[in-house]
Amino acid sequence: MAEEGPGRGTRRTDRRRLYQLQARLLRALSHPARVEIVELLRDGERCVCEIESLVGLRQPNISQHLAVLRAAGLAVTRRDGLRVLYSVADPAIFAVLDGVRGIIGRQGAHMTEAVSRAEVTES
Repeated sequence: MAEEGPGRGTRRTDRRRLYQLQARLLRALSHPARVEIVELLRDGERCVCEIESLVGLRQPNISQHLAVLRAAGLAVTRRDGLRVLYSVADPAIFAVLDGVRGIIGRQGAHMTEAVSRAEVTES
């Protein structure tokens, strides 16, 4: 059903813009390494060298992932002498990750069952 009348096209445009912003934020979390980095930042700010030792990726790769998180507004930096420390821009992102974890947990039984069926079919 098409929206009609004054201001309704503007509301549709606003909603679409909101959907675009939501998709951009979710895209920034679409790589497992970036999710892991955000989870590490749950414990507080960290420098790239700390993240490198915990994640097991090379520094240039971590820097690229952090750049994506910063561009999406999920991570911020603070300089401490020569070190650059990263932290989350808004701790509400942890509620998003917790919500996703909850969904995965609730889907767990269905996922395990589907994988088992797929393995039997492939045999």
